[in-house]
Amino acid sequence: MKLLKTVLICRIGRGIPYNEGVSPGGKKYYVAILAIAGDKFAPHVMAALGHFEISSKLHNTISRKHAKAALEIVKQTVINARILECLDYLLAARLADPANATRNRSPLVSLPPSTNPRNAN
Repeated sequence: MKLLKTVLICRIGRGIPYNEGVSPGGKKYYVAILAIAGDKFAPHVMAALGHFEISSKLHNTISRKHAKAALEIVKQTVINARILECLDYLLAARLADPANATRNRSPLVSLPPSTNPRNAN
């Protein structure tokens, strides 16, 4: 799982104009590793997008473009319909808009107020 996170960080790159921040020699290896993720490891790749090291890079247009490309590579080998739906959501909603890309919480999640009597202070 840490390997996939590290590969995703490298594939997204630094977001600079020179080679778009991604090592040209390593790019083919990053693509090959992400391509074998499949159903088993695709959820780990999606979860890695929420980690600070990656989500902090998604405000940059170049890095966001590379994150979309990385998810497209992972999507090619996924069979499970639910995982495909999640990947489509990330590609369409989260990575399309810079404001949504850096948000740590999903707009669908809301926490109810605490009903614990100990927190009634």
